[in-house]
Amino acid sequence: MKKAISILWIGLLVLGCKKNTNVPMFFDYGSVKEGVYDNTFFKFKLPINPDWYILNNDEADRLYQSGNDLVSGNNESLKKTLDASMVNVAKLITVFKLELGATDDFNPSILINAENLKNYPGVDTPTKYLAQAKALIRRSAMDIEYIEEKDKVQIGSQDFVFMSLKNKGYGYEILQDYYVTLKKGFAISFIMSYTTEEDKDVLYKMFDKLKI
Repeated sequence: MKKAISILWIGLLVLGCKKNTNVPMFFDYGSVKEGVYDNTFFKFKLPINPDWYILNNDEADRLYQSGNDLVSGNNESLKKTLDASMVNVAKLITVFKLELGATDDFNPSILINAENLKNYPGVDTPTKYLAQAKALIRRSAMDIEYIEEKDKVQIGSQDFVFMSLKNKGYGYEILQDYYVTLKKGFAISFIMSYTTEEDKDVLYKMFDKLKI
């Protein structure tokens, strides 16, 4: 389990604590129908490989919490910061190649979440969001190597920032590709994690068909 969940919280921007999840009443977490994830609030669609495993809400909650614990290590201050930030993050969809616990090898994944920026007007571009994310990474317990960054990648109607990094820990060198855009006051992050070119190809067969 630890080999899979260590990836999940790299790049989380910390924006404070509210009593309830900080999303609008009409917010749409999206759904998967006929092999396509559709989110009407953010107006994007992403095909999902039918052979991959989609986490339910309880599984995603447990995974995110465990990821917080791994990322923070013995840093209690960081752990409190990560736990507090959960209220601003909407877990839209988390997909793994295999069901959790089905393999002892690394389990590649694609994760999509949306973080509410309503009370943080200073974070008004994807580049600023990514800068905050990197500041958090520096506080984490993980061994990170940055590979590539791009200030602008256009996908459909949206401008994204891109970051590729290598997470060197837990017996693996995990490659992670981050695409982040801002929409409707949220930072939407697409995070793909893999260790082999074969798994990267399958992930990008999904991501390259993103309509946004």
